[in-house]
Amino acid sequence: MAVKAVDLETLHSDPALAGAATTNGVLILQTAAADPALVASERSTALALAKAYRFFTATAASMTRDDPAWLSVIDDANARDVEMKRFCNA
Repeated sequence: MAVKAVDLETLHSDPALAGAATTNGVLILQTAAADPALVASERSTALALAKAYRFFTATAASMTRDDPAWLSVIDDANARDVEMKRFCNA
């Protein structure tokens, strides 16, 4: 659910929607990771994606679209997103 919300909101040109979606995504992922029913690999994948979303949100306002450092942040978040989708069969 968190991944889908971020996917949808980051497609728009409104940075406020993207920021809100990633912040909400972090909270959803951290809450889900606290569930004792999750196995360790699922928990660590959720927390890694939450960390990537936090960094994405924290750095979004301070970098330009073509900045190599920003592109690296995006690549990391996308890679973590793919890992999470594998667990969720999305």
